[in-house]
Amino acid sequence: AEGYEAEGLAQPWYTPLTASWNPISQRFQFNWLGSIITNVAIYMMETLYLAPKGTIDTQKYLQEGGFALRDAGKLQIFTTAYFMVGQK
Repeated sequence: AEGYEAEGLAQPWYTPLTASWNPISQRFQFNWLGSIITNVAIYMMETLYLAPKGTIDTQKYLQEGGFALRDAGKLQIFTTAYFMVGQK
């Protein structure tokens, strides 16, 4: 094997969906504190009419989907590398 796998640098596909405590990282939103801060910030933007109505609902929906994908990846019951096309 060559590349990242051979050097031990490969990371699972769901790594961008895992929590990080680095506040500069986009992964910060996936820990409990980052999730609260993100939701409060979006709620305030909605209240001040800086974001369209329904943005907080969309954020929560997408975040829940991200958590589900991450958990499925950790359990190895879903992978983005599997694709099958069936034809009749």
